[in-house]
Amino acid sequence: MKRYFLLLTLCLLSLWRVVKEVLILLTLSQESQQWLSFVLAIIILLIVYVIPISMLVIWFFGEKGQTWKEYCCALVFGALIIGQPAGWLNTKLSDMSLAAFSRVSGLEEWLPSMIPPLVEESLKMLLAILLLYLLRIKTIRQALSVGAGVGLGFQLSEDYT
Repeated sequence: MKRYFLLLTLCLLSLWRVVKEVLILLTLSQESQQWLSFVLAIIILLIVYVIPISMLVIWFFGEKGQTWKEYCCALVFGALIIGQPAGWLNTKLSDMSLAAFSRVSGLEEWLPSMIPPLVEESLKMLLAILLLYLLRIKTIRQALSVGAGVGLGFQLSEDYT
């Protein structure tokens, strides 16, 4: 029962992000080249690295045709769930660090390169661990494909935004 509740929560969070993105797209001016630019950017992202890397991961980590499902699930959740919480946490933790260590010289310049990697990698790891539990991953190959999917999905969301 816990697995289904957690999976439903991930699906609802993903759906919420898709609805938000569609609402943003509907605000784009149809008269200008904004729609064309957006579609072209998505096509380039897919052609340049999402499709080739996905095919490579599925081929390399594939285990009797089982891994592509886990990989695609991780790719979608990695692209839709992690990005916004990571941005929010990056901002909040940077603000808290500046307030707590206001006397440290040079901290303001270094925080943008210290906080985001810690936050983003932690969120990717938490999502990958949650997916390993939810999808009942049993082999190392499946676990690696889930990790690759979460990582590539997050990279896609970073490049998209």
